Amino acid sequence: MSPVYQAPLERIAGQLNVLRFIQGKYTLTYLLQLQRRIDADWSELASNGIHVSSTGQGFGVVVVTVSEGAPSIPALLQQRYGDAVQVSLGQTIRTTATQTRGGPPPYMGGMEVDNVGNTSLYSNDFYYHVCTAGFIGQQFIDGLPYYYIITAGHCFGGNDLVYHVYSAAGTWLPVGQVTQDWYETGSDADTEAAVIRGGYKQATNEIITAEPDVHTVDYLDAAQVDGLSICHSGITTDQSCNFSVNATHVTVVVGQTQPDGSTSYTQLYDQVTACCDSAQDGDSGGPVYHYYQPQAISAEGIMSAAFYSNGNYTGQISYSFIQDVRSDLDMNICTQTPQATTSC
Repeated sequence: MSPVYQAPLERIAGQLNVLRFIQGKYTLTYLLQLQRRIDADWSELASNGIHVSSTGQGFGVVVVTVSEGAPSIPALLQQRYGDAVQVSLGQTIRTTATQTRGGPPPYMGGMEVDNVGNTSLYSNDFYYHVCTAGFIGQQFIDGLPYYYIITAGHCFGGNDLVYHVYSAAGTWLPVGQVTQDWYETGSDADTEAAVIRGGYKQATNEIITAEPDVHTVDYLDAAQVDGLSICHSGITTDQSCNFSVNATHVTVVVGQTQPDGSTSYTQLYDQVTACCDSAQDGDSGGPVYHYYQPQAISAEGIMSAAFYSNGNYTGQISYSFIQDVRSDLDMNICTQTPQATTSC
């Protein structure tokens, strides 16, 4: 600790006996570089059975949370990356809970989200949008965790207040405002995030699969895989699982109807396409996943589009890959139970 920095702190504190100076072994620059290196290794680590769900900065260390794994994993990661890594071993908790798509908070993937509460949209002749929540995300701002509903970027405008229809009460619950939108500019992820006003108490690491069944999100897929069997969950078609990935890292052009009846088009790259099962309006933004093991779900991405031809849906879909979603939004995708202070 340089005296240049120590002296001002002592003046602020007033009494030296209330201060204790601790010097970290590694610089912040080094720790940030190490975090980026670990993030780049997700695919390789997953191929060796180490499923990283999040990375973050702790005091003098990089905190790596793994979704589920053997007690030997911390030693393996520290052997690879050094003692600047602190490993948090996640414990997957599978649930037999049930929930409806119009159920009460906490919020989870597969629930209905819309902007129907924005009455000004009607007076301005705009349509309201109804979509499906994908996953729950988390981002640290000034050391505090904020939680978000992640859905498709074409669902809502950049400053829209997103609502959830709580069917039993017949009310629209305001979830929170969209803070990021990656659709309008065209990107590798058709995604956006709306902050959850209720914080961690109204967030989960779960998705509705086939209503009313609920399942935890156990892993995040690390790489796009051709031929992979996948499912998607949406408010219109429920769970559809007869999909197989037929193209990876492709560019698609997505059309969206405007209030005046015209259609605007946005180019999305690094998309994944799959065929063939049911998907319709309202399923946009819903979770795409596959069963990694008989009892484990691996997040694949966010539903972007259902292909349409000659007045009918073709059964082919495209989705934004989960690692692109995570990277563009710069947030964790929750694979652990949300907490007040720690990574999910």
